[in-house]
Amino acid sequence: MQFDFSKVLTRAGQIIWKFKVLWIFGILASCGRGGGSGGSSNFSSGNNTGGQDPFSGQPPEFPPFLEGTPPENFLITFLLIFFAILCFVLVLSLIFFALRMVGRLGLIQGTLYAEAGAESLSFMQLFEAGKPYFLRILLLNFLIGVAGFVIALVIFLPVGLLIFFTFGLALLCLIPLLLLAIPVALFIQAIVEQANVALVVEDLDAIAAIQRGWKIVRNNWAPPIILSVILFFARFFVGLIVAIPVLLAMGPLFAGIIGGGITENLNLIYGGTAIFVLCLCALFPFLLAIGGIIESYVGSAWTLTYIQLTDHEPSLPELEAGTA
Repeated sequence: MQFDFSKVLTRAGQIIWKFKVLWIFGILASCGRGGGSGGSSNFSSGNNTGGQDPFSGQPPEFPPFLEGTPPENFLITFLLIFFAILCFVLVLSLIFFALRMVGRLGLIQGTLYAEAGAESLSFMQLFEAGKPYFLRILLLNFLIGVAGFVIALVIFLPVGLLIFFTFGLALLCLIPLLLLAIPVALFIQAIVEQANVALVVEDLDAIAAIQRGWKIVRNNWAPPIILSVILFFARFFVGLIVAIPVLLAMGPLFAGIIGGGITENLNLIYGGTAIFVLCLCALFPFLLAIGGIIESYVGSAWTLTYIQLTDHEPSLPELEAGTA
């Protein structure tokens, strides 16, 4: 079939510009894809903290809450802290994962409504429309994530050991295989994206959606893979542009670290770090908005790809009745 790339890419831009509520779902869909972490710093007018000079070359002291801990209890305390942090990270990851699914459903539904001729869209309208599919799309992407993790473990663990025991020489032989992995990854990504849309449009369960995604991409493999490449480079170049202010914000941080290291003055390090953190806080809304716009564009483009590959015609009555 003749796939119209310009129509998909242009129409995706028109949809997210007209229905800016999709930017919010784009922000949700980008949760967990990448990000940074912030922190707080305690400023001191001296050149030491906690009574210890960090430039003295002495090993760091134990944190105050561990002082006085009997040696036999130290390991237990350490393990409890470790598992508490691990549980916190896991819970946070699950929350981000759920938010991503909410965002993904909103983008799919929003694009379908737009193609069906809707004149306006609201957040709650799209949120309610996606609720019947939430658990299924959650399961679908969880299964895909687990399968990807297991496959990566099976492949990369022996490869890593092989590279280690051959002192890196095996890596030269594996370069052709690594290059071959690129189109395979693009093919898998296309299947995943089409499976997510098919789950909503055709009201499928998780396994049936994967099978449907595989069938769509297998029968029309070239357009989805080419679109994957286009969207990858679009994200890459936008990411480069967005990274410029972040890199500029890192200037005071590096200057503070270098200056503080040369003069052994912690105030320079603290000052550079404070400026960097303030710059990141100022840039955060901008970065969040850009990420949401990019993600909404990508999600809309994949939904439009499904529509074109399957000749599906969204209908407002069907969408409002709960069947895409």
